[in-house]
Amino acid sequence: MERLRTDSMPKKNPLSLWVCRAFYGPIHSLWLLHGREFCLQLPLNANPPTSTVVTRTEEISTTKSARPGTELATFTGHNDVVLAASWSLDGKRIASVGFDGAVRVWNASTGTELWKRAFPGTHEVAYSPDGQYVAVGTYVGGGDAGSGLVYILNAASGQTSFISQKYDHGITGLSWSPDSSAIAYSVENGTIQILDIKTNGRNNKVYRLAASDTVGAVAWSPNGKFLAWAVTTPGNPQVQVINISVGHTMYNYHEHSDLINAIAWSPDSQKIATASNDKTVRIWDSASGTTQRVYQEHTGEVVTVSWSKDGAYLASGSTDKTVHVFSATTGITSLVYRGHTGSVFGVVWSPEGKRIASAGADLVVRVWQAIK
Repeated sequence: MERLRTDSMPKKNPLSLWVCRAFYGPIHSLWLLHGREFCLQLPLNANPPTSTVVTRTEEISTTKSARPGTELATFTGHNDVVLAASWSLDGKRIASVGFDGAVRVWNASTGTELWKRAFPGTHEVAYSPDGQYVAVGTYVGGGDAGSGLVYILNAASGQTSFISQKYDHGITGLSWSPDSSAIAYSVENGTIQILDIKTNGRNNKVYRLAASDTVGAVAWSPNGKFLAWAVTTPGNPQVQVINISVGHTMYNYHEHSDLINAIAWSPDSQKIATASNDKTVRIWDSASGTTQRVYQEHTGEVVTVSWSKDGAYLASGSTDKTVHVFSATTGITSLVYRGHTGSVFGVVWSPEGKRIASAGADLVVRVWQAIK
């Protein structure tokens, strides 16, 4: 791919905005972490939406009867690429972050924006399992010139409850403990921190990778016993799984051939799914690291992956502009959602396990029926 750099463009790391030339002519593109480029199918003259409108409320009230793939709501409040989304415990609210430097919380049924906070470099977002907090991770600049913070916000009001120390690299992953007492987050320079919310950050744990290693996504197991994180050092894609109580590495998973973008534990903590630039989702045994299934139906890099509540299905989002819903057991695709017009960067199942919220380069968060 020939890449045309436009130096006058504002740099937005870790996903810095560039212009590239691809097979179908000029399109916007994103330069992802560690020099990996994802091109977005968004016309150069596209105008961001100006309204925060939604609504197909009558469909949302009848989600049990809606056909899989039915779009239930869209949220168009962001005015730049949307990177991630997260559901509240009761499934009534969704938090989202994007390149517009804002975290927005909105009503999942009507699309009404409930509150908004502005932070430079918003990059990660996660509701706490008890629904009391929204965590936001930031990434400003890049590499040694970057910085990052974690903000813990009151979920009802958006007011700040806690701010982490400032790091000299960006925050690349967030994951709450199942009891909401702590949050794990990764700092790109190879540091994983567990922040103890109950003690206001006075009883924390820190894990450090080798000096040359960088780290991306992090995920806390639902049983609370383990952490998994992606080592994103170029040429060495792997996932490390540790036992939190003793603090040592159980094993390293090396089966992907390219950058690992996302990690997701199954609800019973017995399996892990990983999404990669090698265009696959791999499902593997969390105790042994043995690969059980490889999903290879995407035609672009797989950026995000999420388990359904019952562990029966996985949903994956890709730079091919689709979300795939497939059986975790057989690998058979049950649905390909094509509602986005650009790369999909965030996919998350609703708490009741019927709906999916997906976010991407088309500046939109879409809520749609996944299964009946």
